[in-house]
Amino acid sequence: MELSLDRDMLKAKFYLIMEPHPDAIYSASFAELSTVEGMRKFLQFYAPLLKAPDTEPAGTFFCSWLGRIALAEQYYLSFYNRSIALDLENLTMDMYESNGYCQFAFRIQQWSEEQGTGASAERELFRQTHLKQLYQQTLRPLIEAISTVTGAHARVFWRQFPSQFNYFIQAWQEEASSTTIVEQIKEDHHYVTTQMEAETFGLSRNPLHIPTRYTTSIQGDQSIPLKSACCLYHRMDDGDYCFSCPKLSETDRDERRLAYQSKEGN
Repeated sequence: MELSLDRDMLKAKFYLIMEPHPDAIYSASFAELSTVEGMRKFLQFYAPLLKAPDTEPAGTFFCSWLGRIALAEQYYLSFYNRSIALDLENLTMDMYESNGYCQFAFRIQQWSEEQGTGASAERELFRQTHLKQLYQQTLRPLIEAISTVTGAHARVFWRQFPSQFNYFIQAWQEEASSTTIVEQIKEDHHYVTTQMEAETFGLSRNPLHIPTRYTTSIQGDQSIPLKSACCLYHRMDDGDYCFSCPKLSETDRDERRLAYQSKEGN
C-alpha cells in the first residue's frame, strides 16, 4: 500500500526524497555512515564547508537534520497509525548546496508501510516496536559513529532533537483533523521523550527527556523556548551563541535584548 505516500509533503516536512538529488555534492548510504570510517570521511568533508575548526560542530549540525527521520516515523504513527520503512539499509544521505548553505535530503530506496491496528493496547505495542527499531537500529549507529569520530558524548548529538520535536508536536496538533489524532500526537511524543528505555539509545538515561525552559524573546513581546542543546554555532568562523542557546546566561540575553530593542527604537 502507498496510500500515504505524498512526495511533496515528505520532502517539505522531513527532507525525504525518492530519487537521487540532482545537485548532490556528497552522498553516502546510512549503512556507510554507521561505520566510523564512513562517518569520519563525511564529517571531514562537511566541517570545512561550515567553517568549523573540527568535526564536532559538523556532527551537531548534521544531527539537527537527522531529527527529521525520527519525526517522519512519528508523524506517520500519529496521523495514520502506520510505520514507514526507515531501515538503515533503506536510506541514503544526499548533501547539496543552496544559496551558499549546505542542506540535506534523505533518500528512501524502497517505499513500504506497515499498517497498525486501532486497538489501544495493540497500538501501543506497534508504536513501541517500530520507534524502538528506528532509534536503536537506524539512528543510534549513526550517532555512535559521530560520537566516536568527534570524541564528544553521544548525548550531545541526541539532544539536538528535542527542540524541533517540540515545535512540530505543536504544529501537528493544530493540523490534526480530530481529537483522536491530537491525543495520539501527545501520547506518541510522551512515549519517545519519557518512556522509551535508555538502553534503546545505549545510554544510562533517555537523552530526549529534557524539560523545556523559556525566556523572553529578543523583541521582548513573548515567551520563547530555549534550545534543548547548544548547536556549537559559536565555534564556527563569525559564529556566536544563538539567542536561545541554553549555554547563554540570562545576563547575556538581557544585554542582547536591550541592544536589539535600542537599535530597533523600541
